[in-house]
Amino acid sequence: MNVDTGDISVNDNGIVVADSTKGNLASVTDVANAINNSSFNITTGSEDGGKAINVTIEK
Repeated sequence: MNVDTGDISVNDNGIVVADSTKGNLASVTDVANAINNSSFNITTGSEDGGKAINVTIEK
């Protein structure tokens, strides 16, 4: 059996995207890597001159 597979990757914004060829199947490894390499950024701040406490930066 010959299966036409495509690639899944994570862009600079942490969003998972498929290659431009539509209708291809992704391998289990590609799906796992895309999930594990995706992320999101959170920005916190303060209001009215308040102070943010216990601030950590993780990626």
